[in-house]
This record gives sequence, structure tokens and C-alpha cells, in this order.
Amino acid sequence: MTEIRQSRFQTMLRGVFALTDKFAPTLLEDIMPVYPIEDATEPHLQQSKDVRIEMGSQQVVPAATDISAFTLQPVSLTVGTWILDVVGITFTNRDAAAREVAVYHVGGMTPLPAIDHFLSLMDGRYLGASDAVSSNRANFGFSAQIAGSIGIPAGNNVHRFFIPGQTSFFIPWKCTLHRSLLQFFSVAINVSIGVSVIALERLAEPPEQRRSGGPGSIGP
Repeated sequence: MTEIRQSRFQTMLRGVFALTDKFAPTLLEDIMPVYPIEDATEPHLQQSKDVRIEMGSQQVVPAATDISAFTLQPVSLTVGTWILDVVGITFTNRDAAAREVAVYHVGGMTPLPAIDHFLSLMDGRYLGASDAVSSNRANFGFSAQIAGSIGIPAGNNVHRFFIPGQTSFFIPWKCTLHRSLLQFFSVAINVSIGVSVIALERLAEPPEQRRSGGPGSIGP
């Protein structure tokens, strides 16, 4: 609260409570409690901003000569209505030997794979009585194994994670998908990897929506 507003409310509180002495600055917060409007852990604020908690998993088994390769992607790269804020990833290595996983965040892929299954809504306020199984109401999902993947792409925008044998571990890794996708790869061939994500899907604000031209074309 700015100094001008503090002074105005201090005058009001002095009159209401007949205060004559100085009071601690925390009195304002005691009289008028506030809550963080950007706190993603507040469910009532999530719904008011059309934010949906979602999670999903994918486990692929490549051909003997391929690496594991799949994506987490929107239904379309040309429509920027929705944003997915990834807040955590779990990697799973079921092999006895340690494995390395590579993750890329890219703005396009040709051809774009089909979504094998969508992320699941983790908020009962968006489910109906007829939703006996997880409904496909998310706008993001995982692809299946991308056949013919024989090596990870070249580039500097890669994150590598080393996974011990027969281990799963969670990391609070953050990424915002907006007309973009995450690509997951095993570094070695004939290695099965598993990935789970927890994310917040929300409507894109006008200043966030980008055109196909990239960062220079950011705008409504």
C-alpha cells in the first residue's frame, strides 16, 4: 500500500477507533486482511482466473534402433488461446542402469505429432456427474512415441537430467507453453523413459499472446 493510501486509511482508522497515539504499521493488515492474488495455491483464485490444475504421464518404449521421443504439446500451435505453466516434472527410469534424459522447449515442430492422451483435470469444479473416467477437457497432452527418432536434435536449448537406475525423482522445473511444446528424449537408443508433469492451464492474457513471428511479434 502506498504512503498516500496509508495516510488516508490511518486517518480513517484513527477516527473509527478514536486513536490518539501512534500505532504499529501492522495495524492496517490486522484490520484489513489481504491475501496474495497471484498465489497459484489458492483454489478459489484459480477458478476466478480460469486456471485449471492438471497432471499427466507418458511412458514410451522405442524400437531397438530408436531413442525414446515424445512431446508435451497443445492441440494447436497456431491458436494461442491457452497457456500451460508447468510447475513440476517427475522422471522415471525403470532400467537397472542409470540413464540420461534430454528436454527441449521449442516453438514449432513439423509435422506436429497427434496427441496420444490429454492431461487430466485435477479440479472437481470442472467435472460433471457423467465423467466416470478422466475427461479430455484439457488443451494440452502427450504424444505417443515418435517413430524413427535416432538422435536428439542439435541446439543449445536442451536440459539434460541424469536418472539413476530404477528410480523416480521429482523436480520443481518450470516452463510456460504458449504455442510451443516440450520434447523429451532418451540420449541412448532402446531405452524406455517415463515422464509425469503437474501444471496449471489458463487463458492467455492479451499481452502474452504472440504471433508466428516470434518474440518480436509479441502482442494482441
